[in-house]
Amino acid sequence: MTPGRDRYLAERVQTASPEQLIKMLLDRAVAELEQAKGGLQAGDRLGASPHLRRAQDIVGELRSCLDLSIGQLATNLDELYGYAHTQLVEASLDGESHRVSDVVAILEPVRDAWSQACCSPAPAAG
Repeated sequence: MTPGRDRYLAERVQTASPEQLIKMLLDRAVAELEQAKGGLQAGDRLGASPHLRRAQDIVGELRSCLDLSIGQLATNLDELYGYAHTQLVEASLDGESHRVSDVVAILEPVRDAWSQACCSPAPAAG
């Protein structure tokens, strides 16, 4: 990365709301997973490994941010993130890209729903 881009990203993270930070984590997780999946499909497990590790770290961070006392939604997300993390560990061990695809299929709808609920502009009052 370039110093200008690093500075921009640091400022963006520091000024983001908690909701925007979750969206940024979900976006990054999906991007890392796509990179990992491409590497695994090309037979490059070594190249896929850092992307899998970063995705595992992000999923772990998302999971640690959950407040399980707020109800069923948080509990359901905890279970989804737990499953996703397990699949990523397994993908790291066996190199199976379908596991990564399964995690993308889980996280993309979560990311899209989160974006819709928390990060979309409010509709204009009419």
